[in-house]
Amino acid sequence: MAFSQWRAAMSRLTRLRSSAFIRNAPPPPMGHIKILQSNIPYRTILIFTSGGATAFALTQAIERTPLEKTVKEASSPPSTVPQVLDVKAATARLQEVERTVPATRVGDVEIPEHHIVRFGSNFPIEDEYVSATAPGPGGKMWHYWGVFDGHAGAATSAHLRSHLIPALTSALSPLPPNPPNTTLTSTVQRAFTALDTALLTTATTVIATTPTITSAALTALAPALSGSCALLSLYNPRTRSLTTACVGDSRAVLGRWNPATNAYAALPLSVDQTGFSALEAERIAAEHPGEDEVVDPKTGRVLGLAVSRAFGDARWKLPRAVVRGWMQRFWGYGERPGYKTPPYLSAEPV
Repeated sequence: MAFSQWRAAMSRLTRLRSSAFIRNAPPPPMGHIKILQSNIPYRTILIFTSGGATAFALTQAIERTPLEKTVKEASSPPSTVPQVLDVKAATARLQEVERTVPATRVGDVEIPEHHIVRFGSNFPIEDEYVSATAPGPGGKMWHYWGVFDGHAGAATSAHLRSHLIPALTSALSPLPPNPPNTTLTSTVQRAFTALDTALLTTATTVIATTPTITSAALTALAPALSGSCALLSLYNPRTRSLTTACVGDSRAVLGRWNPATNAYAALPLSVDQTGFSALEAERIAAEHPGEDEVVDPKTGRVLGLAVSRAFGDARWKLPRAVVRGWMQRFWGYGERPGYKTPPYLSAEPV
C-alpha cells in the first residue's frame, strides 16, 4: 500500500490530537500500544491507543528524513527537527501531559474517573478540550466531555471550550429528567446550530458597522473566521448512558473491556462528516443542485475544506457580499472558488 493511501486511511480513522475518556475498567497491558510501520523508506505511522469506556485514538504520521538534510533545509533551529519515538518514549511523552480527574461526587451522582491528554502537533495549538459537570435535562447534573479540533486559528475552538456547554445546558435544563432520545437529539442539534448562528451574526454585524480595523472588531470576528470540529459526549450518571454529538471528522471510540479475551473491543460512536461520506455528498448535492464541483470525490473536500460540518468557517457560510466586506476592510481571505449559493457547511451534529 502506498504511503499516501496509508496517510489517507489513518486521517479518516481519526485526526484527534486531544482526547478524553471515561475509565471504568482495568487498563490494558502495555502491549496494546502498537506501532504500525509502512514499507516506504523513512516513513513510520505511529498509532497510540488507550483504554476506557469512552476512548479517543490519537494518530500521528512522522516522516523520517536524513538528519543532515533536514537541518540544512530547515529555516528553524535544529532543535525543532521532528523525532521518531519508540513506544516507551512516546508513552512517557504522553504521560507527561496527562491530566487525571479522580472520581467525584456531585450531589447524588458520581462522576467516574477520567483522563485527558492534550498533545500539540503544531504551535500554537489550535485544539481545545473541556470536561465539566453541569445541569442536563430536568436540571439534573450530567457530565460533558468535549474535544474541539480547530483549524485556521485557535479562536473557534477556544470559543467552543467556553460557550458550548453553557449553551447546551441552557437548552437541556427545561426538558424532563429522562427525555426521549429523539427529543434529546433535536435539542442538542438546535443548541449547536444556534451557537454557530450567533458567531456568524456577530461577524456580519461587525463587518457591516465597523469601517476600520480595531482590536475589538478583530476579537469579535476571530471565532467566525477560523473554524473547528466539535466532538461532545454527554453522560447521564443515573442511567449510565452516553450520548455523542459529532461535527466534523474527529472520532469517538468506545473501548469495552472483555475479560475473556483480556483486550478492549473498539466500537465507533461517531461517523466522520466529510465529502467522503455518501450521505454528506448527497446532502450537499441536494442543497446545491448543479454545483458538481463543491465536493471533490478524490479528496473529500468541500470547496477545499476537509470537513463538511464545522463551527465558524464563515467564508463557507456567509453571503458573498459579506465575505468581500471583510476581505476589503479587514484584510481577510476572499470567497472560495466556485462560491455561489452558501452556506456550504453546517454545524448541526450527527
